[in-house]
Amino acid sequence: MMLLLCCVLLPLTALAQTRYPLYAIDSVASTSMDANDTAVIASNFVFIQGVYSSAVLQALTSAGSVHPVWYINSDTSSVSSVFATNNASWVLSASYYTYATLNSAISPSQTELQVTTLPLRTAFTDDMATNYRLVARLGNELLLVTQASTNTTITVERGYLGTEPQAYASNTTLFSPVYNAENFPHQGNALTYVLDPRQPYSVSRLVNHTVQALAAGYSGSWLDCLSNHQFDSVDVGGIKLTGKLDQWIWDFHLQKPYNTSTLMKAQADRLNQLNTEILHAEGLYPKIVANNMATCFQNPVGSCRPLLDPNTHGLVRPLDGYSMEEFVAQETNNDPYKAGCGTDLNISLLPAEVWYGRVNTLIEAGRSNLSALPMIAQAGCKSVKLEMVDDAVRDYYETFAYASFLLAVSEAHPTALKLGLPAWYRKYPNTSREVRYARVHPRYALALGKPLEQPTNVSDLRVSSQSYARVFEHAIAVVNPSLLADRVTLNGSYVDPFKGSGTPIQVLSLPPQTAALLMMAAFFDGCGS
Repeated sequence: MMLLLCCVLLPLTALAQTRYPLYAIDSVASTSMDANDTAVIASNFVFIQGVYSSAVLQALTSAGSVHPVWYINSDTSSVSSVFATNNASWVLSASYYTYATLNSAISPSQTELQVTTLPLRTAFTDDMATNYRLVARLGNELLLVTQASTNTTITVERGYLGTEPQAYASNTTLFSPVYNAENFPHQGNALTYVLDPRQPYSVSRLVNHTVQALAAGYSGSWLDCLSNHQFDSVDVGGIKLTGKLDQWIWDFHLQKPYNTSTLMKAQADRLNQLNTEILHAEGLYPKIVANNMATCFQNPVGSCRPLLDPNTHGLVRPLDGYSMEEFVAQETNNDPYKAGCGTDLNISLLPAEVWYGRVNTLIEAGRSNLSALPMIAQAGCKSVKLEMVDDAVRDYYETFAYASFLLAVSEAHPTALKLGLPAWYRKYPNTSREVRYARVHPRYALALGKPLEQPTNVSDLRVSSQSYARVFEHAIAVVNPSLLADRVTLNGSYVDPFKGSGTPIQVLSLPPQTAALLMMAAFFDGCGS
């Protein structure tokens, strides 16, 4: 592709442009916020996910159009809340289940069971049986697993939590709850279930949370881990569930294993129930933003698109946004066995092939007018890392992310895509002098004008062996995602609005994994007047 834009005389009226929307992740609970911080956040972001006092929420919503949303993990819930009530109904109406079959018939009093190797693919230790309440399910009867002597032999306590022991025939399906891998095993007797979106508790939990959020002054909820696959899950033996959904997870509604299509339909049905119940209770629809859509469009069958497109699955209303973690970068810990939160992390850009897929996902979302929300790196506690780095490092990552984002924005639907940023900067981090303040870099207010190219794939924007560029009426965004240096000839004169002396650039040198956002020199030297 050749870049054909050169210096053109533009009337001032041509400089008007819809600003591309931003949203923010705020992973530090804020009980107070000064007037300047409030004004910055309220006037620059359409959503902000954080934990705030009622006074902060009132100040934010009064000062601008920002919508604060309150976090909940839509995928998991602690097992301790089950056994505190000593009620089997929670277990039966909450979690995903893996499935196996009985190798032989059993009586109501039989406690040693012969099963197929799933879901107990490995024996667990006596310590696990002592310290963790691990259950299995036959029909509506719960069984407390007390020992697994082999992959196929388990010892159980029948009629657990007051359920009724029954006789079962050979080949009866045996179910076992799915647990969150990060919390397996956990301290004490606490485990964390992975929730089935079709189960009643999975719906009521989100409804109750959102009602509380609205009452506190939030605009709605941020639903973490909402996806079309099992996320970080293990079976009762502590073995991670990998591979296809239909190998592990049972759909009680259809009485067969889930697949990506039926699971996404279940998520859409849950979203409909949430919106319908909140409308009935509160008289309005809440703002519902979810995470994580990174692979939504890479598999068109059963993708995340049904949660954003009102024309699929009969949605009452689509998500207000679906975030994409790790759009261009990731924060990692040197110790692969630690989740790695806070400031002791490394941050780096993703490989070019991953970047390529992410940008293509956004191009498709923008063209389809779907509210996709890429963020620079991760959400949650890891997002604090970008607050802690010095301004030059942060500018490097933000420039790369924004330029990559601009490759994907849609001329027809300019507000469909929203870029996620940390809301805060820090001076003197990790010292007694630390100051945390809200700021948005002026790059996001530049009058870029409309994009002059409408790609269907990022390859449409290739301008050299390594780099990609998109021309706007008054600007150009250029990205080199590769590990090789590159030079791009610009058919026109541009300047960097934040670096250098304003000397026109006609050939742009790009080190490995760098990006640039340049404005037309004509706009800056007065030819637009």
